[in-house]
Amino acid sequence: MYGQTKLEEISTFFLLKHISFGGIVDTYLHPKQMKFLSKRLSNYTVFSSNLDTSKQILSSSGVSLFIENSLASHVQDFKSHSSRLLSVDLYFKGNVKLRIFVIYIPPPAESVLRTDTIDLLIQQLILTKQAGFYHAVCGDFNMHLDKYYPIYFNQPQIASKHIH
Repeated sequence: MYGQTKLEEISTFFLLKHISFGGIVDTYLHPKQMKFLSKRLSNYTVFSSNLDTSKQILSSSGVSLFIENSLASHVQDFKSHSSRLLSVDLYFKGNVKLRIFVIYIPPPAESVLRTDTIDLLIQQLILTKQAGFYHAVCGDFNMHLDKYYPIYFNQPQIASKHIH
C-alpha cells in the first residue's frame, strides 16, 4: 500500500471505526503526507515523532498518534524520544494522568536498533510509573505472534511451550 492509497485506507479506517486514538507506525509516509492525512481527518489532532535524519535507518519513517479532538483537549505535553518512540500526556479531572506511547520496534534483523528501542521503551515505562501515570502502548512490535496465538484459541498447553 503506497502513497495516496495508504492515506485513503487510514482515513477510512479511522472514520468508519470511530477510533478515539490510534498510533500510526513506520508508514513510510513523508511528513507532508502525514500533515495532509491529518487535514483529511479534521476530527483528529496528530502528534508525530521527529525523524532521525542523522543516520541511515532502514526501518522507521516515524510514528504518529491521532487523537480525537474531544480527547486532544486533554493533552498537556508530548515528546519525541526518537523517530521510533513518541509519548503523549493527557490529564483528566480527578488528577488522572494517562501517557500514550506509540512505538515502532525494528525487526530482529536490526538487532542493535531493536535492542536500543526496547531499552528506551522500558526506561520510559519506568519513568511513567514513577510519575504516577496510567499508560497505553500502541505500536508495531515485530514479534512472531504465531507462537502466541494458541492462547487465544484456548490451547494454553501449546502456548506454554512457546512462552519464555
